[in-house]
Amino acid sequence: FYYKKGGNKGVVLCFHGTGGRGSNWSRKADNEAFLSNLSRNGYSFVCPTSKNRRTRQWSPANNHRNQDVVNVDGLLRHLRLDKKKIFLIVHSNGGGFISRYALLSKYTRNVKAIQHSNSSGLFPAMELNRYNFPTIFANASCDFHPISKVRKNSNYLTRKLGVYKVKRIEWTIVDG
Repeated sequence: FYYKKGGNKGVVLCFHGTGGRGSNWSRKADNEAFLSNLSRNGYSFVCPTSKNRRTRQWSPANNHRNQDVVNVDGLLRHLRLDKKKIFLIVHSNGGGFISRYALLSKYTRNVKAIQHSNSSGLFPAMELNRYNFPTIFANASCDFHPISKVRKNSNYLTRKLGVYKVKRIEWTIVDG
């Protein structure tokens, strides 16, 4: 995992996508700038790595024994960040996992907001019918999912959370 403690506003958990690991968050210019800004603005951050290092994906289990949920909870406890407000940020395959984490963690009560960057895996977690977190949902152009799946999950999220306006925003990140 990759982390920096010290901010008193809360802790941002940054989850990787397929094939990734926590330290990837420090290796790209845009991510590095994001993490630096978190620190400057009073937040701690933790970028954990999934336990499955063969496929490098987060566990899809929808129960309290989800090995990655248990691992991240233990990491927060070890770093003494378990009493802080928690904000969840994700890329790609982590999209379904952060929903699972928010619902299945010992620290669910601490979760204040979630940012999803794809639709994969989101629907099964939300079917648990307990999903009620402020959410930013974006479909990243680097994730290739059928637009029908993205719309289905976006519509479900809109109905579930009572969002009345959904805005489509496109942007391009340019290195340098």
